[in-house]
Amino acid sequence: MFEALTAELQARDEERGRVLRVEAQQRPSDETKQREADQLLRKRLKRLEHAKTRRKRRSERERLAAELAKSGTATVVQSTREHASGAEAVGLEKGVTTEANVAMPEPNEAFRSALDWSARAAQALQEVRARQLELKDGFATLAASRSSWY
Repeated sequence: MFEALTAELQARDEERGRVLRVEAQQRPSDETKQREADQLLRKRLKRLEHAKTRRKRRSERERLAAELAKSGTATVVQSTREHASGAEAVGLEKGVTTEANVAMPEPNEAFRSALDWSARAAQALQEVRARQLELKDGFATLAASRSSWY
């Protein structure tokens, strides 16, 4: 009877030992899964917060643009690089930013005439340069033909 009792106790100990071994193997796996789940949750919350602030900035820009468009006196120029962090990112002096919303006034008649004059002057300059190239080519051809006479 004693032998049967000790055999039964050893069998129970072996069974309990197997259970403990399996639990010990699963514990690091469970901890890893929990860490990964926590990390994914943090990433998701960060992404949601970023999207929320981005939507808030966009709605503020649209509201400001709508207000300025109502008056008809200015247009808003917005840079497409929203992610630039300013002076810290590029090493600029304190208080200097790389870009910003700029309200530009509508061009008046004097500005339009100056712009037109500038465009005409640039076109005339291009024509003069083209004519100079033609003359240089003509003189080079003439010199080459005269050199063959001698």
